[in-house]
Amino acid sequence: MVIISIILGVSLLLLGAVLTFFPSRNKENGYGYRTFRSTSDEKLWEEGNRLSGKVLLYGSPLGLMICLGINIFFNSMLNVMLQFFIWFILLMSMFIMTEKRLIEVERNYK
Repeated sequence: MVIISIILGVSLLLLGAVLTFFPSRNKENGYGYRTFRSTSDEKLWEEGNRLSGKVLLYGSPLGLMICLGINIFFNSMLNVMLQFFIWFILLMSMFIMTEKRLIEVERNYK
C-alpha cells in the first residue's frame, strides 16, 4: 500500500505542478480543471486551473506524509480505508475550494 500512496501522491503533485506552471490556455486541450462552470467562460477556466493546481501542488505532499504515517501505525485493512479517505478528502477539498472561488469570480465578473 505504501507504493500506491507514493504513486498517487507524486502523480497528484505532478498534476498540480502542470496546472500551476503550464496551465492549459485552451479548453480544447487534453487537460485542465473541467466542470460546467469552469468551461463556461475563459476567465473562469483560467482561475479554475490556477486554483486547482495550487491546491494539488500544496495538498499532495501533505496527503502523502499523512498516508505514509498511516502506514506506520495501522494494520492493513484500516490502513487502506484511511488512505482512501485522506485522498478523497484532498480531492473533494480541491473541488469545493475551486468551485467556491469560481462562483465568487463569476458574481464579480458578471
